[in-house]
Amino acid sequence: GDPTVDVPFQYLRFFFESDDERLKRIAADYRSGDLLSGELKDLAIERITEFLADHQRRRAELGSLESELEPYRLTAGERRRALERAGVPTGLEG
Repeated sequence: GDPTVDVPFQYLRFFFESDDERLKRIAADYRSGDLLSGELKDLAIERITEFLADHQRRRAELGSLESELEPYRLTAGERRRALERAGVPTGLEG
């Protein structure tokens, strides 16, 4: 196979494989035929699945976005003043 045009390899290269030596071995095995296209796809799927599972776990730990942003919400007066300073005509702030 040709790792320079193989999308799963490129995903590994740019996003999911930080070990350059391992990436070189994968590329060499793919070029030689020791690693087949389906096996390369399986490697990419494995790494992407790990990434997404970690992301989902961290996202769940954050809780509600609404409650996270509440301390930064402008009061009605702050919002009005900000809109006035920005030159937004009255009644259009909707």
